[in-house]
Amino acid sequence: MLYDEPFGAAAAYSGESNFVTDTDTDALVSSLAGSQGINSVAALEGTVAQLQGALSPGNPGNLTPQELAQAQGQLIGLQGVQGVVDTAGQGTNVEVRSHNLTAILGMKLGENKNFQIYGGPVAQRVEADVKLRGTAYGPATGYTANISPDQDYGWLLVFHIVNLNLL
Repeated sequence: MLYDEPFGAAAAYSGESNFVTDTDTDALVSSLAGSQGINSVAALEGTVAQLQGALSPGNPGNLTPQELAQAQGQLIGLQGVQGVVDTAGQGTNVEVRSHNLTAILGMKLGENKNFQIYGGPVAQRVEADVKLRGTAYGPATGYTANISPDQDYGWLLVFHIVNLNLL
């Protein structure tokens, strides 16, 4: 029987670094959306509300298809900025765990027992919780993934030839 943890990660950041989201939300908005003239959380929220209203199904609006696509793209981008602002002051936190359990049986075959075969069932379980924060991740900052524990089964099969005297 073999038990191992073949893959894993554990990291937690706090304080001030490139792996922690800035706590000054207005500065954060300014750095992410300043090129669009949005320099504060209030301006961000107002612009998002305005775009949502303009794009709502009940609004007849008179936007051209090009203006509509541009407004939809801007809304998606600003909602991403809102997600980053919502994580202000949070640090990167990663926890990934995997567990393997393998049962191996083997036998030696051949006249000189130089052919060996090993095999058996394998069970693997993986779970993860990932939160990427800070400027180190660029546009991926604010990314969060929670991978619920999942288990699967398979087989291991190994052939081994030893002590071959070909000369």
